[in-house]
Amino acid sequence: MLTFFLNDQLIRTTEPAASALLDFVRYHEHLMGTKIGCREGDCGACTVLVGELAEGSQRIDYQSMTSCLTPLGNVHGKHIVTVEGINQASGQLTPVQQAIVDHNGAQCGFCTVGFVMSLTGHSLASAPATAQSTRAAIDGNICRCTGYKALERAAAALTAELAERPRTDSIKWLMDKQFVPAYFAEMPTQLAALRAEITTAESTAVQGGQTGNDLASPVSTSPAGHFQSQNVMHPYR
Repeated sequence: MLTFFLNDQLIRTTEPAASALLDFVRYHEHLMGTKIGCREGDCGACTVLVGELAEGSQRIDYQSMTSCLTPLGNVHGKHIVTVEGINQASGQLTPVQQAIVDHNGAQCGFCTVGFVMSLTGHSLASAPATAQSTRAAIDGNICRCTGYKALERAAAALTAELAERPRTDSIKWLMDKQFVPAYFAEMPTQLAALRAEITTAESTAVQGGQTGNDLASPVSTSPAGHFQSQNVMHPYR
């Protein structure tokens, strides 16, 4: 059983761990905002955010990843965010989305979701945003319509806005500015509870029916209880 949060929903699934996160998101959860592009991790159209509790803290570190190369087993115990998961209940555009609109950064729109997610992930990063780091955040995203200058202008506008982001309690600032929805505030607590549940379940599986040192071959897990398998390919980052 694989368990993780998809946007604000807890997911429990017995789908194969080696199946692509992209296919699960689109065909099992019917979240069609995440696009199918190259299926090789090159175009960035399928970009989602993957959040994991930082060791020894209640902070979630988010990374943008290509979901076409991310095995479902690799998201066990984590928080997955698609474009549907950053939309505001009011229907108002996020600052990332608005910057792309204001600077004419979208034409056909197919790649736009990937750019939005990569820039949103950059907004959630703990390091200060600079012009160079914001441009680097979209290095893995390809657009064949705009010539990139419009997207670079959008990135520059976003960098200026992120200059006001505080170094501490930045998630509250990001919610107040509507970069992310309010449910992000509860996610560290929910993810910590899920981590504890997974750790308990894996410990029970290892010790099932046995006591003391009379154990079967141990299951290999990380401290966070992540799924690990020699047959699971880690995604490009």
